[in-house]
Amino acid sequence: MLWNAPIWLNEMLVAVIKFLVELLPFICIISAGGLIYSIICILRNKGSLRYSIKDKKILFPLGGLLVSCIGLILFYLPQQVMHDSYSFDEISIRIHGSSSESERITIRDKEELEEFKRIFSGQICSRSLDSGSTIIDSDTVYVDFTVFDIDKVFPIHFIVSQGNLRRYTAANTDFIYTVKDDEHILADKVFRYAEKHIEAAEVDNNASNGSDSITRIAWETINRDITNYESNPVVNILDSKITRLEIIETFDSLADTTIDVYALEFRLLPEDLSKVVLAGGMDVDEEGWLKETCSMGSPLLVIKHNGGEVEFIGTLWTGGVLEEGGLEASIQALLERN
Repeated sequence: MLWNAPIWLNEMLVAVIKFLVELLPFICIISAGGLIYSIICILRNKGSLRYSIKDKKILFPLGGLLVSCIGLILFYLPQQVMHDSYSFDEISIRIHGSSSESERITIRDKEELEEFKRIFSGQICSRSLDSGSTIIDSDTVYVDFTVFDIDKVFPIHFIVSQGNLRRYTAANTDFIYTVKDDEHILADKVFRYAEKHIEAAEVDNNASNGSDSITRIAWETINRDITNYESNPVVNILDSKITRLEIIETFDSLADTTIDVYALEFRLLPEDLSKVVLAGGMDVDEEGWLKETCSMGSPLLVIKHNGGEVEFIGTLWTGGVLEEGGLEASIQALLERN
């Protein structure tokens, strides 16, 4: 690939080189045959080899053999897969299976990037005439990243499956490189690396989704409280905020899945506090925000986890929990009511 050259020029250069490389084995065979024939003729005629060379009878097949062999050696010359000078600040990975496909994830942690680089440290690859078609009937890992190499910046792509490990920069303007991996050791390492990080990303995603769902449930509870306040036409709530949303207890034996109890504390800012009727148990902080407390105490959100899904069972109140003999009894009663 010629740096800073037009794409069409690199595409044409790759096509021409591929054509010539495909011809070189035939030129090599024909030249070898011609060379052998010339030598046999010289020996039969008892001629001088030095004279034949001067007469150029043997130079053409000899030259064709040397050029074709040198051309093939240079084209397939082994190269490092990952040079020490390569650096990158992120990689993206996805796994394509015969029946499913993972989400593409991005890895930016420096130690994890170094781990990926070490997988290919000291490994060898060589050019191929592969067109770069992907394998879709077996598990395949796709890795993409941008490399910074001294004064050059370019993309690198890996396509990894059992028995087939390829690297390329741009399939139409550069060649596909086949990585030597006879015993599939490298492929196994890449698969383990990809699976580890994709599974971790899925766990983080599920946790994030669960956290988002719980926060959404908390805001639904707060918004119901705002609606109750504003049922009085003279009351207007200007702002609201969550000051605490925290697990205070977990139960594994009350249902077929885990049940978590969250303490919810929040504040509501009325436009005019004097217009709010403060019934028993209601309270205001020092800045004039209404607290979440009422005559029944503070709200407790009861959440059931079903795999990655979150199910809201209901709301308990700290005062009611005390009257019913504790959280476990209150949750059992809530489950029975549902």
